[in-house]
Amino acid sequence: MKQMMIKIGRTTTMLAASAVVFAAASTLPAVAQIEALHIDATGNVGIGTASPQQSLHLVGTDGTTKFLVEETNGTKQARELFKLSNKGGPFFVFADTSLAQSFAFSMGSTGDFLISHQQTPGVQFRLSQNGNLSITGSLSQGSSREIKRDIVPIDGRDVLARVLELPIQSWSYVTDADGVRHLGPMAEDFHALFSLGDGNTTIASLDTSGVALAAIQGLDAELRQKDEEIRRLQTEKDTLALRLSELEKTVAALVEAR
Repeated sequence: MKQMMIKIGRTTTMLAASAVVFAAASTLPAVAQIEALHIDATGNVGIGTASPQQSLHLVGTDGTTKFLVEETNGTKQARELFKLSNKGGPFFVFADTSLAQSFAFSMGSTGDFLISHQQTPGVQFRLSQNGNLSITGSLSQGSSREIKRDIVPIDGRDVLARVLELPIQSWSYVTDADGVRHLGPMAEDFHALFSLGDGNTTIASLDTSGVALAAIQGLDAELRQKDEEIRRLQTEKDTLALRLSELEKTVAALVEAR
């Protein structure tokens, strides 16, 4: 079958027996040119490859390959620019071929957002529709002195006094299933007493742990003070007991001498 070539600007289109090929060319024919876009007989589109393996297959070799979706409308507003739609949970994969490691970002069968390390069994990150977040490892928050400012000391006993004023209640989130209970303070009460965080509707776990540690130190300071008072009272008691014993001996001696 003869090949038919179509020139569009500086791009040549070649209609082959089983593919449509767009090649960068300034003159015809395009058969000696490098293919820029290839559509095979199955409809697969290849950009940078003559053997597309998927519906759209993009290949780069110069280290500059990237995918860009850009909306230039001057009106500022949120717009949907990327969407994966499927009857069943859609997912996409980040893979490092040098490490043979990959992460899958997906929607679970119940509508949860999942992140899974494909070489490790299970789901490492799960964000439920009601906002519950579950991870299989530990959560570490930045707390280095190097990333902090306005560092000031606190009075643990003052923090302890505020903790004692903080209402602690049992409750359920409005999105929780029946029977699911939690225990803790209300964000409004916590913020009113400690003025921590950036609002009165959320509580950072770093702040609650800091308050708890400070209150423990305050309680320890009070216990040490009480221990010192007890030791002082014990010393006074021992002194009084000794004086009483001496007094009893003196009285006994006087009675005996009469």
